Parts: sequence; C-alpha cells; structure tokens
Amino acid sequence: MPRLMRILPAALLAGSAAYALGFVLDGDARFEWQNFGDRFSPFDARVAGISDLRPSTSIAEYMNQTWYYWRPDPGSAEQAFPPPTAEVYEDTPGHFRLDWVALPELPFDASLHGWLKDAGANAAQLMLALAVTNRDAAPLALPLFHYADADVAAGFGGQPDTAVRVGPERIRIDDHGTFGFDELYVRGADHWQVDHWPYLRDFHLLNCCPNDLMDTGLPFGPGDFTAAHQWNLWLEPGETRTVFASVGANSAPSTQAPRLLLAPAWPGSGGSSSRIDAGAATPGARVVFAVGSAPGVTPVPGCPGLVLDIAAARALGAASADATGNAGISVAVPAAASGRRVLLQAVEPATCRSSEVVEQVLQ
Repeated sequence: MPRLMRILPAALLAGSAAYALGFVLDGDARFEWQNFGDRFSPFDARVAGISDLRPSTSIAEYMNQTWYYWRPDPGSAEQAFPPPTAEVYEDTPGHFRLDWVALPELPFDASLHGWLKDAGANAAQLMLALAVTNRDAAPLALPLFHYADADVAAGFGGQPDTAVRVGPERIRIDDHGTFGFDELYVRGADHWQVDHWPYLRDFHLLNCCPNDLMDTGLPFGPGDFTAAHQWNLWLEPGETRTVFASVGANSAPSTQAPRLLLAPAWPGSGGSSSRIDAGAATPGARVVFAVGSAPGVTPVPGCPGLVLDIAAARALGAASADATGNAGISVAVPAAASGRRVLLQAVEPATCRSSEVVEQVLQ
C-alpha cells in the first residue's frame, strides 16, 4: 500500500493566522490535531494540543487534548509549547512529526514523533516520543510536563470517567456507563498528578507560579479525567533526551515506540569529542551506534529481515539505555574528518528496532 506524506513547512505556519492542522490514519483508527493554540489570534495556551483520537472513525473520540509544557527557571511559571515550526504527516502506518527549531522563546529545539496503530476492532494505540536538544553552550535544567485530557467515548457517556493505577507507569481510565476505556503509559516520569478538568491545565500548568506535580489524584472519579506527568531533565550542551508516553484506546498501551530516535553528533566537528544520543529505547537495553559513508544495506545479526540503511556500516560504540530509554556515546572525531559526509544509525538488537538514518557533514 503506498505511503501518503503531507509536509507542512515553517513557511506555511508563519503569522498569527496560521494553523496548519493535520491527521494520520492506520486502518480505521484516526488521530487529528485540531488546534496548536494559534487557530485564533492571539495565541491561547489553554487550547494548545486540542486533538481527536478515535479507535474507529465510526465511534466517538477518546482523547481531547495532549500537549507539552516546560518551566524556564525555578522562579517562573510553566509555559505551553508554542505552535510547531514544521509538521510532517504519513499514513500506512500513521506517523507524524512536529518540530520546534530555533525559536527565540525556547532555549532548546524539540521534535515530537507520534505513531498511530490500529489495534483491532474499535481499538487503537497512539505513541508519543518527544526529543529535546539543548542548543546552548551551558547545561540546561529543564522541568518538562506532558498533559492529557482523556474523554473516553465522548458523546456516548464520555463524562464522567473513573481511573485507577494498573501498573507502575500505567493508568486505566474507564468510561462511566459504557465499556470504553483508555490506558495511559508514561515512562520514567519523576512526578504525576490526576485531577478534574480544567484544574491541572488552567490552575497548575498555566497559572502565575511554578508548580511541581504532587503525585496525587488516584483513584479518580467519577469525573472529567486529566493527568499530567513531569520529568526533571538535565541536559549538557548539545545533549538530546527523549521522553515517551502512549495511550491505548480500548487497548493496552504500547510500551515502546516503533523506532528509536537518533540525534546528530554534537558538536560534530573534526578534532573534537562528540556525543551521539538515541532515545525511545527499552530501559536497560543495549543500543548500538553505527556509521558509514554511503546509503546501502547492512544486515543486523540476530534480527532476520532488519537491515541498516548504510552500506558496510560499522559500529561506533554501544551503551545501555537508562530508565527513560535514553542512551548515548562519546566519540573522538579525527581532525581529518572535517568536511566529510557521514551517515549515522542506531539499533536495539534485543527488540530489532532501529532509528532512521541521520546524514551529517562534519564541521
């Protein structure tokens, strides 16, 4: 089945009236962005991330809002991510990417990869991996927050809902009056909080003051369910870290993304020690970093049918992923490599997953 790609570059997003929204499909499952906060001028953080997840196009939505927030410094209130600078949408399978690059209001760059999977009759999984890169020359302390407003089977009794914890990183939300449910999985968060809409969003994440989440609110309901999770990240200059969350609509959530995320080498210059970071890996799993100079095929031992998209790829090094699924290595770049084009790719042999190829010209 041919792949459909819809690319919405930054030029289409410029200006207060821009609100290039997109959707992805897999089978009869659908996920759609409806507002990045800029659909109406001026920007309204309360509606950033308004979305629609449907496990089948014939039934009601299962997710009303999912978005990210950050805290600039210990004394400042949290802020919503602004509208992305670029968007890409692909179907079969459903995948989207939102980028935030070189925005003056953010001290980091970010990229959100989302994957939609048809999980059977009236069931779907949505996986979200957000990678943030410190583009400053100094370390960055970054409290990062994910917010989810789940209205299970909205329109068919979708409110009120009840929720309980069903695992160390999993919350199940049941629709009060139907058999519909969501399960929310968030990996490696430092804090969490559950409360009735709109308290978490309007009076915690978007109020006047900094607020850490309080690890409270479960069991929940009946009521209008919302949840937030907080990671307290520390990023060295040039470091990229990825946080992962997923939701299952009438399905268990996926605990891993379909692919790893790989960042370019930083600073990636000849005569330097450069770091290479991968995210969305399985906690504790070994991640191998490979390099080559030309596109091609290199089979991955122990993973029948999986190949790296690099000719004669060789291993640069390997590292075990931490509790949040991040792994990184440092490599010495010879001075003579300056100006050379390299291809990088990461692979996790235990799950036979790889990243996309990153092409880079060394400085």
